[in-house]
Amino acid sequence: MKKNYIILLPIIFLCSCTSIKYYEQYEFLIKYDQLVMNFDETLENPIKKSQLKKLNKEFRLMERQLYEKNENFIRINENIVKEYSKSIEYYKNIIKDLED
Repeated sequence: MKKNYIILLPIIFLCSCTSIKYYEQYEFLIKYDQLVMNFDETLENPIKKSQLKKLNKEFRLMERQLYEKNENFIRINENIVKEYSKSIEYYKNIIKDLED
């Protein structure tokens, strides 16, 4: 039992130290397109609640990508931030409706 704790504690510590990789503009656009395609594929088939939660989490992450560490819109252009924040909110509302 003690051996399990010795192995488990460093793993928990290392996992808690993970950080978000902030995408540059072109990376963000590629990831966003992949997420939207994944969303479309999910809607084509019967949907599980776990899939909706995962999609919601991914859209929230993309939304964070727009604003965090993007002072003065250096990392991602201001127009892209405005347009994609509306689009992300639209998809999040669809997911919210589907969860109900």
